[in-house]
Amino acid sequence: MQNRTHMMKEIMEQDHVLDACKQYNEKVMEGLAKAIKDFAPESVVFAARGTSDHAATFARYIFEIYCSIPVSLAAPSVITAYGNESLNLSRSLVIGISQSGAAADANAVISTARKQGGLTVTVTNTLGSLMAENADYHIYCNAGKEESVAATKSFLTSIYPLTWLAAQLSGNQELADSLARLPKAVSDALALNEEIANTAKTFRFMDECFVLSRGICYPIAMEAALKIQETSYVRGRCYSVSDFHHGPFAMVSEHTPVIIIAVDKYTNGDAGEMIQKLKKAQAYTLVITTDKDLAGQANDSILLPEWMNHIEGAFAAAIVAQQFACHLAVLKGNNPDQPRGLNKVTVTL
Repeated sequence: MQNRTHMMKEIMEQDHVLDACKQYNEKVMEGLAKAIKDFAPESVVFAARGTSDHAATFARYIFEIYCSIPVSLAAPSVITAYGNESLNLSRSLVIGISQSGAAADANAVISTARKQGGLTVTVTNTLGSLMAENADYHIYCNAGKEESVAATKSFLTSIYPLTWLAAQLSGNQELADSLARLPKAVSDALALNEEIANTAKTFRFMDECFVLSRGICYPIAMEAALKIQETSYVRGRCYSVSDFHHGPFAMVSEHTPVIIIAVDKYTNGDAGEMIQKLKKAQAYTLVITTDKDLAGQANDSILLPEWMNHIEGAFAAAIVAQQFACHLAVLKGNNPDQPRGLNKVTVTL
Protein backbone atom coordinates (compact mmCIF):
# COMPACT_ATOMS: atom_id res chain seq x y z
CA MET A 1 0.00 0.00 0.00
CA GLN A 2 1.43 3.33 -1.03
CA ASN A 3 1.40 6.07 1.56
CA ARG A 4 0.28 9.26 -0.18
CA THR A 5 -0.58 11.23 2.95
CA HIS A 6 0.52 14.78 3.61
CA MET A 7 2.15 13.47 6.77
CA MET A 8 4.43 11.13 4.85
CA LYS A 9 5.20 13.80 2.25
CA GLU A 10 6.25 16.17 5.04
CA ILE A 11 8.32 13.49 6.77
CA MET A 12 10.20 12.87 3.53
CA GLU A 13 10.94 16.60 3.13
CA GLN A 14 13.14 16.55 6.20
CA ASP A 15 16.37 16.04 4.29
CA HIS A 16 15.97 19.65 3.12
CA VAL A 17 14.47 21.48 6.09
CA LEU A 18 17.56 21.52 8.30
CA ASP A 19 19.47 23.48 5.69
CA ALA A 20 16.56 25.89 5.22
CA CYS A 21 16.40 26.44 8.97
CA LYS A 22 20.17 26.98 9.16
CA GLN A 23 20.27 29.41 6.25
CA TYR A 24 17.49 31.58 7.68
CA ASN A 25 18.78 31.77 11.25
CA GLU A 26 22.54 32.14 10.97
CA LYS A 27 22.61 35.86 11.81
CA VAL A 28 19.95 35.53 14.49
CA MET A 29 21.82 32.71 16.19
CA GLU A 30 25.09 34.58 16.22
CA GLY A 31 23.51 37.59 17.94
CA LEU A 32 21.46 35.41 20.27
CA ALA A 33 24.47 33.41 21.48
CA LYS A 34 26.31 36.63 22.30
CA ALA A 35 23.26 38.06 24.09
CA ILE A 36 22.91 34.93 26.23
CA LYS A 37 26.58 34.96 27.16
CA ASP A 38 26.35 38.63 28.10
CA PHE A 39 23.15 38.08 30.09
CA ALA A 40 24.65 35.05 31.89
CA PRO A 41 21.33 33.46 32.89
CA GLU A 42 21.07 31.57 36.16
CA SER A 43 18.59 29.15 34.61
CA VAL A 44 16.71 28.31 31.43
CA VAL A 45 12.91 27.98 31.43
CA PHE A 46 10.99 26.46 28.51
CA ALA A 47 7.30 27.10 27.86
CA ALA A 48 5.54 24.76 25.42
CA ARG A 49 2.73 22.24 24.92
CA GLY A 50 2.38 18.90 23.12
CA THR A 51 5.02 18.19 20.49
CA SER A 52 6.71 21.49 21.34
CA ASP A 53 6.95 20.36 24.97
CA HIS A 54 8.80 17.26 23.81
CA ALA A 55 11.17 19.51 21.85
CA ALA A 56 11.69 21.53 25.04
CA THR A 57 12.42 18.37 27.03
CA PHE A 58 15.00 17.33 24.43
CA ALA A 59 16.60 20.77 24.66
CA ARG A 60 16.61 20.48 28.45
CA TYR A 61 18.92 17.48 28.22
CA ILE A 62 21.15 19.19 25.66
CA PHE A 63 21.47 22.42 27.67
CA GLU A 64 22.12 20.65 30.95
CA ILE A 65 24.61 18.13 29.50
CA TYR A 66 26.62 20.54 27.38
CA CYS A 67 26.04 24.01 28.87
CA SER A 68 25.72 23.06 32.56
CA ILE A 69 22.77 25.43 32.99
CA PRO A 70 19.84 24.17 35.10
CA VAL A 71 16.67 23.93 33.02
CA SER A 72 13.01 23.72 33.99
CA LEU A 73 9.75 23.37 32.09
CA ALA A 74 7.26 26.12 32.86
CA ALA A 75 3.82 25.43 34.30
CA PRO A 76 1.92 28.16 32.38
CA SER A 77 -1.22 27.73 34.49
CA VAL A 78 0.69 29.35 37.39
CA ILE A 79 0.22 32.57 35.39
CA THR A 80 -2.88 31.93 33.26
CA ALA A 81 -5.07 30.06 35.76
CA TYR A 82 -3.72 31.21 39.11
CA GLY A 83 -2.81 34.74 38.08
CA ASN A 84 0.68 34.79 39.57
CA GLU A 85 2.60 37.22 37.36
CA SER A 86 5.22 37.83 40.05
CA LEU A 87 7.01 34.53 39.32
CA ASN A 88 10.66 35.57 39.35
CA LEU A 89 12.07 35.05 35.86
CA SER A 90 14.33 38.11 35.89
CA ARG A 91 17.57 36.10 35.73
CA SER A 92 16.27 33.37 33.43
CA LEU A 93 16.60 32.69 29.74
CA VAL A 94 12.97 31.94 28.86
CA ILE A 95 12.30 30.07 25.61
CA GLY A 96 8.81 29.54 24.18
CA ILE A 97 8.23 26.89 21.50
CA SER A 98 5.10 26.70 19.35
CA GLN A 99 4.86 25.56 15.74
CA SER A 100 1.91 27.88 15.09
CA GLY A 101 3.11 30.64 17.41
CA ALA A 102 -0.46 30.81 18.75
CA ALA A 103 0.14 29.14 22.12
CA ALA A 104 -1.46 31.69 24.44
CA ASP A 105 -0.31 30.00 27.65
CA ALA A 106 3.32 29.74 26.56
CA ASN A 107 3.13 33.33 25.35
CA ALA A 108 1.94 34.44 28.81
CA VAL A 109 5.15 33.01 30.26
CA ILE A 110 7.21 34.91 27.66
CA SER A 111 5.33 38.16 28.37
CA THR A 112 5.80 37.81 32.12
CA ALA A 113 9.52 37.09 31.76
CA ARG A 114 10.04 40.04 29.43
CA LYS A 115 8.32 42.44 31.84
CA GLN A 116 10.61 41.25 34.60
CA GLY A 117 13.78 41.70 32.59
CA GLY A 118 14.43 38.09 31.64
CA LEU A 119 15.93 37.27 28.25
CA THR A 120 13.20 35.87 25.99
CA VAL A 121 13.37 33.72 22.86
CA THR A 122 10.66 32.06 20.79
CA VAL A 123 10.88 29.19 18.30
CA THR A 124 7.99 29.01 15.82
CA ASN A 125 7.23 27.91 12.28
CA THR A 126 5.05 30.98 11.69
CA LEU A 127 6.43 34.43 10.95
CA GLY A 128 4.39 37.31 12.34
CA SER A 129 2.66 35.12 14.93
CA LEU A 130 1.84 36.23 18.45
CA MET A 131 4.87 34.48 19.93
CA ALA A 132 7.19 35.48 17.11
CA GLU A 133 6.49 39.14 17.82
CA ASN A 134 6.57 38.96 21.60
CA ALA A 135 10.16 38.03 22.45
CA ASP A 136 13.61 39.59 22.35
CA TYR A 137 14.71 37.02 19.76
CA HIS A 138 12.80 34.81 17.35
CA ILE A 139 14.07 31.59 15.77
CA TYR A 140 12.09 30.66 12.66
CA CYS A 141 11.86 26.94 11.88
CA ASN A 142 11.48 27.71 8.16
CA ALA A 143 10.13 24.21 7.62
CA GLY A 144 7.41 25.20 5.20
CA LYS A 145 3.71 24.74 5.79
CA GLU A 146 2.53 21.54 7.42
CA GLU A 147 -0.76 20.31 5.97
CA SER A 148 -0.96 17.33 8.28
CA VAL A 149 -2.26 17.87 11.80
CA ALA A 150 0.54 15.64 13.11
CA ALA A 151 3.71 17.73 13.42
CA THR A 152 6.80 16.18 11.85
CA LYS A 153 9.25 18.53 10.14
CA SER A 154 8.39 21.34 12.55
CA PHE A 155 9.49 19.10 15.45
CA LEU A 156 12.85 18.47 13.78
CA THR A 157 13.36 22.17 13.08
CA SER A 158 12.53 23.01 16.69
CA ILE A 159 15.14 20.71 18.23
CA TYR A 160 17.76 21.52 15.58
CA PRO A 161 18.29 25.25 16.31
CA LEU A 162 18.19 24.61 20.07
CA THR A 163 20.95 22.00 19.68
CA TRP A 164 22.82 24.48 17.50
CA LEU A 165 22.42 27.17 20.17
CA ALA A 166 23.77 24.81 22.86
CA ALA A 167 26.79 24.09 20.65
CA GLN A 168 27.49 27.82 20.30
CA LEU A 169 27.11 28.48 24.02
CA SER A 170 29.19 25.50 25.13
CA GLY A 171 31.88 25.49 22.46
CA ASN A 172 31.67 21.70 22.64
CA GLN A 173 33.35 20.18 19.59
CA GLU A 174 31.49 16.86 19.82
CA LEU A 175 28.19 18.72 19.56
CA ALA A 176 29.45 20.86 16.68
CA ASP A 177 30.61 17.75 14.82
CA SER A 178 27.23 16.10 15.37
CA LEU A 179 25.45 19.12 13.89
CA ALA A 180 27.58 18.82 10.77
CA ARG A 181 26.61 15.15 10.42
CA LEU A 182 22.87 15.64 10.95
CA PRO A 183 21.94 15.99 7.25
CA LYS A 184 23.41 12.53 6.58
CA ALA A 185 21.69 11.10 9.65
CA VAL A 186 18.36 12.43 8.39
CA SER A 187 18.93 11.02 4.90
CA ASP A 188 19.93 7.63 6.29
CA ALA A 189 16.79 7.49 8.43
CA LEU A 190 14.54 8.42 5.51
CA ALA A 191 16.16 5.68 3.41
CA LEU A 192 14.67 3.09 5.80
CA ASN A 193 11.09 4.02 4.88
CA GLU A 194 10.22 0.80 3.04
CA GLU A 195 11.68 -1.35 5.82
CA ILE A 196 9.73 0.62 8.41
CA ALA A 197 6.52 0.19 6.41
CA ASN A 198 7.01 -3.59 6.47
CA THR A 199 7.78 -3.57 10.20
CA ALA A 200 4.59 -1.61 10.90
CA LYS A 201 2.52 -4.47 9.43
CA THR A 202 3.36 -6.62 12.45
CA PHE A 203 1.74 -4.05 14.73
CA ARG A 204 -1.36 -3.20 12.71
CA PHE A 205 -3.75 -4.85 15.16
CA MET A 206 -2.33 -3.45 18.39
CA ASP A 207 -4.54 -1.15 20.42
CA GLU A 208 -2.02 -0.33 23.13
CA CYS A 209 1.74 -0.20 23.51
CA PHE A 210 4.57 1.20 25.62
CA VAL A 211 7.39 3.36 24.27
CA LEU A 212 10.55 3.41 26.37
CA SER A 213 13.89 5.19 26.37
CA ARG A 214 16.18 7.16 28.66
CA GLY A 215 18.27 10.35 28.63
CA ILE A 216 18.19 12.53 25.54
CA CYS A 217 16.08 9.93 23.71
CA TYR A 218 13.36 9.94 26.37
CA PRO A 219 11.66 13.00 24.77
CA ILE A 220 12.01 11.26 21.39
CA ALA A 221 10.08 8.34 22.89
CA MET A 222 7.49 10.80 24.25
CA GLU A 223 7.04 12.19 20.76
CA ALA A 224 6.86 8.69 19.25
CA ALA A 225 4.08 7.75 21.66
CA LEU A 226 2.17 10.93 20.83
CA LYS A 227 2.42 10.30 17.09
CA ILE A 228 1.09 6.76 17.55
CA GLN A 229 -1.72 8.04 19.78
CA GLU A 230 -2.92 10.83 17.52
CA THR A 231 -2.69 9.03 14.18
CA SER A 232 -3.57 5.40 15.03
CA TYR A 233 -5.68 5.98 18.18
CA VAL A 234 -3.50 3.41 19.95
CA ARG A 235 -3.12 3.87 23.70
CA GLY A 236 0.61 4.45 23.49
CA ARG A 237 2.21 5.31 26.82
CA CYS A 238 5.75 6.55 27.24
CA TYR A 239 8.03 5.91 30.20
CA SER A 240 11.66 6.36 31.04
CA VAL A 241 13.31 2.94 31.16
CA SER A 242 14.29 3.71 34.77
CA ASP A 243 10.72 4.50 35.80
CA PHE A 244 9.27 1.53 33.93
CA HIS A 245 11.21 -0.90 36.14
CA HIS A 246 8.98 0.17 39.01
CA GLY A 247 5.15 0.20 39.10
CA PRO A 248 4.43 0.46 35.35
CA PHE A 249 6.09 -2.89 34.58
CA ALA A 250 3.14 -4.60 36.24
CA MET A 251 1.05 -3.69 33.17
CA VAL A 252 3.18 -5.92 30.91
CA SER A 253 1.70 -9.26 29.97
CA GLU A 254 2.26 -11.83 27.24
CA HIS A 255 2.52 -10.24 23.75
CA THR A 256 2.33 -6.64 25.08
CA PRO A 257 3.94 -4.47 22.38
CA VAL A 258 6.90 -2.47 23.71
CA ILE A 259 8.96 -0.11 21.55
CA ILE A 260 12.43 0.77 22.86
CA ILE A 261 14.54 3.59 21.46
CA ALA A 262 18.20 2.79 22.12
CA VAL A 263 20.60 4.93 20.09
CA ASP A 264 22.68 6.32 22.97
CA LYS A 265 25.86 4.62 24.20
CA TYR A 266 25.36 6.26 27.60
CA THR A 267 22.01 4.55 28.21
CA ASN A 268 22.00 1.51 25.90
CA GLY A 269 23.03 -0.74 28.79
CA ASP A 270 19.80 0.17 30.57
CA ALA A 271 17.84 -0.56 27.40
CA GLY A 272 19.48 -3.99 27.12
CA GLU A 273 18.53 -4.87 30.70
CA MET A 274 14.94 -3.85 29.99
CA ILE A 275 14.77 -5.94 26.81
CA GLN A 276 15.87 -9.01 28.77
CA LYS A 277 13.30 -8.34 31.48
CA LEU A 278 10.58 -7.90 28.85
CA LYS A 279 11.59 -11.18 27.17
CA LYS A 280 11.05 -13.01 30.45
CA ALA A 281 7.60 -11.43 30.65
CA GLN A 282 6.97 -12.61 27.05
CA ALA A 283 6.28 -9.09 25.77
CA TYR A 284 6.79 -8.37 22.06
CA THR A 285 9.68 -5.93 21.66
CA LEU A 286 10.64 -3.62 18.82
CA VAL A 287 13.94 -1.80 19.26
CA ILE A 288 15.03 1.22 17.22
CA THR A 289 18.79 1.20 17.64
CA THR A 290 22.28 1.67 16.25
CA ASP A 291 23.53 -1.37 18.19
CA LYS A 292 23.46 -4.71 16.33
CA ASP A 293 23.63 -6.67 19.57
CA LEU A 294 20.53 -4.95 20.97
CA ALA A 295 18.77 -5.45 17.63
CA GLY A 296 19.42 -9.17 17.91
CA GLN A 297 17.98 -9.37 21.42
CA ALA A 298 14.57 -7.92 20.53
CA ASN A 299 11.70 -9.65 18.70
CA ASP A 300 11.89 -7.03 15.97
CA SER A 301 14.23 -4.17 15.16
CA ILE A 302 14.88 -1.15 12.99
CA LEU A 303 18.65 -0.79 12.74
CA LEU A 304 20.14 2.63 12.15
CA PRO A 305 23.77 2.99 10.94
CA GLU A 306 26.24 2.38 13.77
CA TRP A 307 28.29 5.50 12.90
CA MET A 308 25.62 7.68 14.54
CA ASN A 309 26.30 8.86 18.08
CA HIS A 310 23.59 9.79 20.59
CA ILE A 311 22.83 13.19 19.00
CA GLU A 312 22.52 12.03 15.40
CA GLY A 313 20.80 8.87 16.62
CA ALA A 314 18.14 10.87 18.47
CA PHE A 315 17.30 12.91 15.36
CA ALA A 316 17.23 9.78 13.19
CA ALA A 317 15.09 7.88 15.71
CA ALA A 318 12.57 10.73 15.73
CA ILE A 319 12.18 10.36 11.98
CA VAL A 320 11.90 6.57 12.18
CA ALA A 321 9.14 6.96 14.79
CA GLN A 322 7.29 9.40 12.55
CA GLN A 323 7.47 6.99 9.61
CA PHE A 324 6.33 4.08 11.76
CA ALA A 325 3.34 6.02 13.12
CA CYS A 326 2.29 7.22 9.67
CA HIS A 327 2.48 3.75 8.10
CA LEU A 328 0.66 2.21 11.07
CA ALA A 329 -2.16 4.74 10.76
CA VAL A 330 -2.67 3.97 7.07
CA LEU A 331 -2.55 0.21 7.73
CA LYS A 332 -5.30 0.70 10.30
CA GLY A 333 -7.41 2.59 7.75
CA ASN A 334 -6.98 5.99 9.41
CA ASN A 335 -6.16 9.34 7.89
CA PRO A 336 -3.13 10.66 9.81
CA ASP A 337 -3.57 14.08 8.22
CA GLN A 338 -6.90 14.65 9.95
CA PRO A 339 -7.03 12.76 13.26
CA ARG A 340 -10.45 12.68 14.86
CA GLY A 341 -11.15 15.49 17.31
CA LEU A 342 -7.94 17.38 16.55
CA ASN A 343 -7.04 20.63 14.79
CA LYS A 344 -3.68 21.85 13.54
CA VAL A 345 -3.73 24.84 15.90
CA THR A 346 -4.76 24.23 19.50
CA VAL A 347 -4.89 27.26 21.79
CA THR A 348 -4.84 26.61 25.54
CA LEU A 349 -4.69 28.95 28.50
